[in-house]
Amino acid sequence: MYYALAAHTSRLGVVTAAADRSSGDDRVQAVERAAELLKAIATTTESQTARELATRCALNRTTAWRLLVTLEHCGLVERNSSTQRYSIGYGLVALASAPSARTALVRAARPVLERLIRDVPETINLSVAAPDAVIAIDQLDPPHPVQLVNYINEPLPLHCTSNGKVLLATWSGDELDKFLARRLPRLTDQTLTDPDRLRASLDTVRHAGYATTIGEVDPSINGVSAGIRGVDGALVATVSVSGPAFRLTEQRLHEIAPRVRDAADEIAARICAAPGVPGHPSLP
Repeated sequence: MYYALAAHTSRLGVVTAAADRSSGDDRVQAVERAAELLKAIATTTESQTARELATRCALNRTTAWRLLVTLEHCGLVERNSSTQRYSIGYGLVALASAPSARTALVRAARPVLERLIRDVPETINLSVAAPDAVIAIDQLDPPHPVQLVNYINEPLPLHCTSNGKVLLATWSGDELDKFLARRLPRLTDQTLTDPDRLRASLDTVRHAGYATTIGEVDPSINGVSAGIRGVDGALVATVSVSGPAFRLTEQRLHEIAPRVRDAADEIAARICAAPGVPGHPSLP
């Protein structure tokens, strides 16, 4: 993928190793500009057009467009063909979810997750956002004979998972309106697909500081999630506890929710103090 990015960018005339090096060091200007575009896309709650991104990154519009074409070709950004707005591509999410790239976040969270599973012996997931989905990047399994499947790197829907609802609750009104204008799949009889009911449930999530799913993905599975925020307050990841409905009843979910929130807050404190982890001041 990296070779494809370099080759495609070179064909567009955006990068020449000699001409594009920043004065006095070995940085390549085109790579820095591409990185600035990725940061701008990743750190906003609403997708943006090429013109908006060029303005935000102080780039010539033609340069910004060429870089975006290259990033889209490599799967690092996605362009909505209807709105011409850009969002982070699944290729970048996959890279971020690769073992070598996710190590810092997982390493920062793992001690907290291990304490949580001792306190609440059910399946624990650390998840991050993907385009129109959430994916788990770490999972701890309890010592029960009845366990859930391994969800690592499996995209899961936003509207009916507890971690997906935590993410949706951070979206702007316009972004949420666009999402709810789609036809959302009903996976079980309990899946919320009505826009008004889903909006009301997200209001509850914002007020409570956690989200639940009760038979909405699978009638036999319940779960609860809380958000992990970086130093700038943006959502970095989620932590969730899920398990069979006969063990994790609705009442039990609300009983353990404060512990899940506390774990999310503790992870947030750890990542904000750890360089190289998303959410740290040294990163966007």
